[in-house]
Amino acid sequence: NHDYEFVLRDLKAWFPKVKSKGILFGDDYNRPYGVGKALAEFAYENKIIVHFSDNHSQFYLIKD
Repeated sequence: NHDYEFVLRDLKAWFPKVKSKGILFGDDYNRPYGVGKALAEFAYENKIIVHFSDNHSQFYLIKD
């Protein structure tokens, strides 16, 4: 599900499971869903830099 609340819940659930220097990928950032809003909120709250590929359609986070 690409709705805001589901994406935010997924980020909060899965990012802690990523190992140090690991990468979490996602897509549909620039589509009219809630992905962008959820990702922006999650990244801001956790001080994580968001990286983009594929013309900002896909994103990834690297864990410190």
